[in-house]
Amino acid sequence: MISEDTPLAANLPIEGEAFLPGWRVVKNLDPSTLARNIDGANWNFFYLAGEIRATVLGRDRPGTLRRQ
Repeated sequence: MISEDTPLAANLPIEGEAFLPGWRVVKNLDPSTLARNIDGANWNFFYLAGEIRATVLGRDRPGTLRRQ
């Protein structure tokens, strides 16, 4: 997905369709081709991680990290 208000380089042809308000799904490129094209345009990109349910800080002992 790509934000609708993202300015794109002219040499970065991305076709998409509306998905959620403010977001478009890229339709004409698979993830690896999209990454190569973005890199070839000397742009940077990042991936959004999945949901983080808990963050726990502590010592390296059994039981320090636990599932929430």
